[in-house]
Amino acid sequence: MERFTVLVIPDERSKVRRYQVPKRWAAIAVGTTLAVVFAVLAGAIDYRRVRQDVVELDALRSETEEQRAQIQAFAEKLADLDGALSRIRAFERKVRVIADLPGGEIAPDGEPGLGGGTPAEDAADPQTPNPAGRGGGEDSWREFHADTGLGNLEQMAIQVDRAAFIAGQQSASLEDLIEQLHDKANQLASTPSIRPTRGWISSTFGTRISPFTGRRERHMGLDIATEPGKPIIAPADGRVVFVGRKGPLGKTVIVDHGYGVRTLYGHTATIHVKKGDTVARGELIAAVGSTGRSTGPHLHYVVEVKGKSVDPMHYILD
Repeated sequence: MERFTVLVIPDERSKVRRYQVPKRWAAIAVGTTLAVVFAVLAGAIDYRRVRQDVVELDALRSETEEQRAQIQAFAEKLADLDGALSRIRAFERKVRVIADLPGGEIAPDGEPGLGGGTPAEDAADPQTPNPAGRGGGEDSWREFHADTGLGNLEQMAIQVDRAAFIAGQQSASLEDLIEQLHDKANQLASTPSIRPTRGWISSTFGTRISPFTGRRERHMGLDIATEPGKPIIAPADGRVVFVGRKGPLGKTVIVDHGYGVRTLYGHTATIHVKKGDTVARGELIAAVGSTGRSTGPHLHYVVEVKGKSVDPMHYILD
């Protein structure tokens, strides 16, 4: 067997020691040494990689926590938006009820009809509205996202789309409400609501005994007796459509208030407006007289709605 001779000289005064090492053992020793070296190097490299992975994992964990906090904050803002839309819808409904406008109806469960259920319901079938017709409240949002964390971004996106849709509908509804309120304000301003003159009621609307024939007749207006020359004012905004004599009513003024409402003033003495004039509520239009067929100074006041005479007392609020 071939051998390697290894000389070991501890120092210059010591004897030289000789060792015979078989070549096979030397090869094994060298191989083992190289294997240990490679193993140590590989371990060092793996350790460095693990350390780097740990650092990256810590960074990802930190980023995940930040994202979780951001998603939670977004969920809370979405809940606040949902609540704000519910409050706006409820306020709009109250305004419609007060103004007697359509759209103030209440859902069967007693709350205004709103879109959007809880995210879990929406995820089951995004196309199916909440049967109760109500929006998910703030508590349901916070409870839902506290339980599910990061796993429901798609459901949150559905709720964002739903909130945007409801906001668009609400915007259109509010624009319609503003237009209706504007029209309602014009209608209210054009609705007779005050006495055209001060005095006492000498003859009411309806059946009466005629002071001229002594027979029962249909009296289509309200007679207000007062001093001659007493001011007659417009009970609402309108446009003068007739000025002149009108048979037994004598000097007469007719004002068209729009919305199918007209008022007539008969037996006047002096007329202060002309045909085509626009008048505002409270504006002077004539003076009390006794022209035409009359037993004394008074105003014959008529209110017509869509061509039909109605009791003027229903249009006197003062």
